[in-house]
Amino acid sequence: GDRPAGEAPCSCGCSSPLDRVWCKAGLFIFNFLLEEMGKRIDDLEKHVADLMTEAGIENTNEELRVK
Repeated sequence: GDRPAGEAPCSCGCSSPLDRVWCKAGLFIFNFLLEEMGKRIDDLEKHVADLMTEAGIENTNEELRVK
């Protein structure tokens, strides 16, 4: 192929260097967005817990989960 010797193929199976650049950029953006969403969810959970504490409600995470 057109891949330099010793360079592993991209995990998504793309073969050209340009495809690999786009694939890696997409994975980077996807991972960044997942991390940001995780941080926001953590912040939201903390704010909800703080509000519940202020309101005098004592629940564990398990009790808050929808069954």
